[in-house]
Amino acid sequence: MSRRRTRTENLTPNRDKLKKTGPKKNAIFTKKPKEIRTIVTDDPPPPPGEPNFSETQPESSHAELKMIDLQPNERTKIVMRRFIQATMARGVQKILQEYQELKSLENTAKMKSEVCAKNPDKNRYKDMVCLDKTRVVLRWPPGNKSDYIHANWVRGLPETPKDFICTQGPTAATRDDFWRMVWQEKCAVIIMLCSVVEEGKIKCDQYWPAKVGEKVTAQGLTITNVSVEQIGNDMVYTQLNVTSSVRDGGKQEHTLNHVQWTGWPDKGVPTTSTGALKLIIRTQHLQPAIVHCSAGVGRTGTVVALESCIRVLDTGNELSIYNVVRLLRAKRFNGCQTDLQYLYLHRAVLAFILSKNVVTADEIASFIYEYDAVLEQRANAKTPEGGTPVKTSPLPKK
Repeated sequence: MSRRRTRTENLTPNRDKLKKTGPKKNAIFTKKPKEIRTIVTDDPPPPPGEPNFSETQPESSHAELKMIDLQPNERTKIVMRRFIQATMARGVQKILQEYQELKSLENTAKMKSEVCAKNPDKNRYKDMVCLDKTRVVLRWPPGNKSDYIHANWVRGLPETPKDFICTQGPTAATRDDFWRMVWQEKCAVIIMLCSVVEEGKIKCDQYWPAKVGEKVTAQGLTITNVSVEQIGNDMVYTQLNVTSSVRDGGKQEHTLNHVQWTGWPDKGVPTTSTGALKLIIRTQHLQPAIVHCSAGVGRTGTVVALESCIRVLDTGNELSIYNVVRLLRAKRFNGCQTDLQYLYLHRAVLAFILSKNVVTADEIASFIYEYDAVLEQRANAKTPEGGTPVKTSPLPKK
C-alpha cells in the first residue's frame, strides 16, 4: 500500500486564472457583506457532552452574509488548534464509530414524511424521504394545486445564519417544480455536486441551459444562459437569467448563479481535500442557496455541513462536527449519508486549518496516513450514493 502525497492549496479565488466566455459580470464576485440580525428558535437538546447551539435564522432570506475571514485571529487560532488536538486524539477509527453512534440515536419514528409518501412519482429514490417539518412548500404560481418537491430547508446550523435548500437532482418529471422553487424563493445560487450522467446512469436532468445564449422553459419561466466560466477541470460557473410570463404582481426577472462541481465521485469522497473548500469560499455570500447532487443527501449534506464547520471556527467557537451533522440530519433526512463522508468532514476541516498555517503538515501526518489507508481499503467495496431508484432511467440513444 503506497502512501499518497498530501498538499495544501490557496483557497482564495484567483480571477486571473479564470477562462471566460460571455459577459464579464458575475454575481459570484460582486456581492458585498453586511451583518444581519438573527432570531432564536427552539431546537432539540444535544446529547450529553455536546455543546448546545441555538437555531438561528436570518430575518430575511435575501440578507447578505458576513464573509468568512480568511486570515485567522488569535481566538480562531486557539479553537483551530483545539480541534486539531481533539481530532488527532480520537483518530480515524473512533470517528467512524462516532458516526454509527450518531445514527443509532436518531428517532426516525418521529421523522414524518407523509407528503413525500403521497408523491412517489416525484421522488428519485424510494428510500430517501422528504421530512414534512422542513419541506419547501411550493405556492407559485397561484392556482397550481401541487405544492410538493423533494426539498428541505436547512436553517440554524451552528454559527451559520444562512438559508440552504437541500434537494434531489431534478428529474424530467420534476424539472418544472424545481424552477418553481427557484423563482418562488429567489435563490441566489444553485450548487450542483454531480454530473448529469455518472458511470453510465442518469443522475440528474439537464434542467439548465449549458451554453451561452441557450434557453429552457419551465412553468411559464424562461431560463437563459448569460455567461459561463470554466474554473480548472471540474468546476463551471454559469450565470442564468430567469424571466416570468406569469403576471402575479411581483418582479418579472431574476438573475442567479449555477455552480457545477464534478470533483466528487458518486462512489467515495473527493480525491482532494480542498475542492469543497474552494467551492464554499466562492459561494459563501450567496443565499438562499440550493444545493443538490442526485439524492440530495450525501454529497449535498456534507458540503452544507462543511460550510457550517468553517463558520463555527471563523467565529472563534469550539467546533463539534458531531453536533453540526446531528442538526443537519434533523432537517434533511440522511444528510451526510455515510461514515466516510463524516470522516471526510474532519479531513476537509484539517485541510482548511492547515491552509491558514495554524499547524504544520507533520503535525497531522499520522491522521492523513490513516485516512488514506481507510479509503484504499473501502475503494472496491463502496456502494453508490443515494438509495433505491423509483425506476431506472436509461441513457438517451445517440
